[in-house]
Amino acid sequence: MDDIPAGKEETDVRIVCIAPYVPGELIGHAGGAFLHRYLGALAEEHEVHLLAPESPDNIAFLPQTPKGVSVHVVDCRQPRGDSLQRRWWNARNAARGLTPGWQVLQGFRRDRSARALIASADVVEIQWTQMLALVDVLPELRAVPVVAVALDIVTQSFQRRAATASGRNRLILRWLTRRVGRQERRLLNSCVQLRVLSGKDARLAAAMGVRTPTDVIPPILVGPAVPAPAGRPGVVACIGALWRPENVDGLLWFAREVWPEVRRQRPAEQLVLTGASPPAELTALDGAHGIVVEGFRADLRPAFDRAGVFVVPLRQGAGIKVKVLEAMLHRLPVVTTQVGAEGIHDEAPPGAMLVAADGLGMAAMIVDLLEHAERRAAMAEAAWRWASVQFAQARVEGRVRELYADGGRLSAQARSS
Repeated sequence: MDDIPAGKEETDVRIVCIAPYVPGELIGHAGGAFLHRYLGALAEEHEVHLLAPESPDNIAFLPQTPKGVSVHVVDCRQPRGDSLQRRWWNARNAARGLTPGWQVLQGFRRDRSARALIASADVVEIQWTQMLALVDVLPELRAVPVVAVALDIVTQSFQRRAATASGRNRLILRWLTRRVGRQERRLLNSCVQLRVLSGKDARLAAAMGVRTPTDVIPPILVGPAVPAPAGRPGVVACIGALWRPENVDGLLWFAREVWPEVRRQRPAEQLVLTGASPPAELTALDGAHGIVVEGFRADLRPAFDRAGVFVVPLRQGAGIKVKVLEAMLHRLPVVTTQVGAEGIHDEAPPGAMLVAADGLGMAAMIVDLLEHAERRAAMAEAAWRWASVQFAQARVEGRVRELYADGGRLSAQARSS
């Protein structure tokens, strides 16, 4: 059993967090960056333990674990001679749809230290909705209060994948969406509390039948102390985790439907894609029609500073798009789709971003901004002023530290339910 970290009192709330990632400062995707800052804020006030599946990336990020967070990685490798069990779990997972994978479920079942740590917790937080499937296989999770931290509503993501699919894939995804919706609702309702990153997701959860008390915790963002001037000239930029399927889908659509029209009117413009692990479909775009695919950069400040316009061309996915907020904190005008604007556009002041209904509309918005520095400046300044207040790091971290100010309340809720 892990010891209480130095500096923690026995009266502190003992929080066990279950997540698919060990978060590092250079993890390369918004969800991992949120987890890193969130756990760091919790650990300033409480005893925090993290359980995550063993993987090369998770092992690599162990030295970057937030101060005060104790980490236990769970061996999720398949035991020898387990092929029959693997086939059974794969069939069960396919029927459920919402799962971290049979290896993860089995790995946690086998790990006695992880289960003992869960049993000893005052509160268990489960990050990423897929990890909630552990509730069905670990009896310890039915004996302690469980808080779900949902970075998005997964059912909405499946709905959008089905809407953009065709033929047989569309039928399969529609069936899977119904399965995922039932499972997500059931698992979220099994928790004592739900935390989401936007009011939009809180309303969406309620509309799908989630009755669990819900809090909105804004993402913890770190903007530059002195951002580059608003209205600056520069490239058209997209920065994000380029390996994510929804980003790949959106960027391929952008390269096919939007960028050719921008280049027709502004033939010297460059589109620069920055992010971790771009797949072959994106790297194939590099060097053609002014497109540059530069991949992972540990320091993203130069990528933001050289940009004149920031684009988020998403058609799939769910949840608040942290990349939009980060661009705002770097004083950049943002052009996005309705999917990219969700959870932000309704809250931001008028004129803080542009939301396109289709490809031609997006191209027209980008060209207009590229041609008018004063419009770029006005939009970027309005966005920066709003985002720097709403997502101020100290303000949101203070909100996170207050989550367990009444540490016994969740335990009482769990025992009375």
